Amino acid sequence: MEELVNAFYPKVYADPDLSPIFQGDMSEIMRKQRMFLTQFLGGPALFSQEFGPPAMRYRHLMHEITPKRAECWLRCMWGAF
Repeated sequence: MEELVNAFYPKVYADPDLSPIFQGDMSEIMRKQRMFLTQFLGGPALFSQEFGPPAMRYRHLMHEITPKRAECWLRCMWGAF
């Protein structure tokens, strides 16, 4: 999981379609993602303990998620594997 997060976010920040919605400190976003994935994959509820329930839809409402951005996100994720 650590390797996935470390490989994924540099790709996201470098992507011209995704970088506008990934503002801020990459290391903090990566930390949150590691916590979320740990919880999502059955480990301790690290994300919920610090931030409350994941509520993915609510947390992403402020961002314009377009089909193009979804495609870019998937391409970055596949490239991180």
